[in-house]
Amino acid sequence: MPFMMRWLLLFCFTLVLNAVTAQKLTMPELISALDLTTDRMDTLMKHKNYKLLQKESDSGAIQVYYSNLERNPEGPDWVRSVTYTEIVVKNTRSKLISYRTYRKKEYQEILAWLLNNNFKTLKKDNFGLAIHTVYDNGKRNILVKQIKQKLPNGVLVWSYEFELGK
Repeated sequence: MPFMMRWLLLFCFTLVLNAVTAQKLTMPELISALDLTTDRMDTLMKHKNYKLLQKESDSGAIQVYYSNLERNPEGPDWVRSVTYTEIVVKNTRSKLISYRTYRKKEYQEILAWLLNNNFKTLKKDNFGLAIHTVYDNGKRNILVKQIKQKLPNGVLVWSYEFELGK
């Protein structure tokens, strides 16, 4: 199944999950999550009220997908997701965390954190419906993706994704 189709199915499934109190993740939490084991990452996600939606693994890799739906009786509901990937090849271990939100205010708060922590724009690419910007502080790169997504009902919305690895 193509990635986008799988993502849309998971997104639709997320929309029908029971309401829970959503908790956004901060950039310091995402950075420190790169040092967690898979089990500890699962504990963190449960503590933050994220639901485990998918887990795939084989002899050299594990990928776990979590999602959270924040119900808001006074405005729009917000969806967040975290994808945690760990790959082991021989004695080398690599991790990637991708955090996606649809809330522009949250996106702006994370960008402000990057600015306040000496991250500078390293590279920016505009692909029409997607803008990819790499931020760097001399120690770490963070890829920020702004993507215009088409929902199942045809409405276009912006998603904001932060990718960081180790």
